[in-house]
Amino acid sequence: MNISFSIPSAPILVFLFVAYLATLLYLTVYQGRRLSVFRLAILTAFVIYLLAVLYLVLLPLQIQIGRYAPQNPGFINAIPILTADLRSFLSSVILMVPLGVFLPLLLPTSSSVKTIARQTFKLSLAIELTQFVTNVTLGNWRVPDVNDLLANTLGGVLGYLLFKQMSRIALIDQLFHRDARPTR
Repeated sequence: MNISFSIPSAPILVFLFVAYLATLLYLTVYQGRRLSVFRLAILTAFVIYLLAVLYLVLLPLQIQIGRYAPQNPGFINAIPILTADLRSFLSSVILMVPLGVFLPLLLPTSSSVKTIARQTFKLSLAIELTQFVTNVTLGNWRVPDVNDLLANTLGGVLGYLLFKQMSRIALIDQLFHRDARPTR
């Protein structure tokens, strides 16, 4: 049996965004939670960012089984740095810079380089493992790469350091650090 087709990105991304909106509606109407406009804007921007990451690293989902399947399923680029090409490495760094900015805004416990590095690494590992599983099971053409783990973690840390520098500006500091937690 030979199968080869693609699941387009748009229906998946639209479904996930609608699910986000439905969750917001549920929390607001049925749970009585309120978010400030600022907090809602940050949260929505974060969800859009995550959808963009999903689009860039996993979608469209390629299904290739039989003779169309990749010839090396389960391949992992496990050699750090030596196998990295500069363009791919830099794009992976840039991909996670926003995460380093969003995390301290959304999670008060994300207030150190170590915490940001750990959380960025976990997200990056989840992405690489998903790429591996879809490659082995569905014949997806995405290949996990240890260099992406390193670059993504570096990007998250750089984003956090950028956030800390931006927080030194008085106006931005007031905007970022005002109490915008949900209220009941």
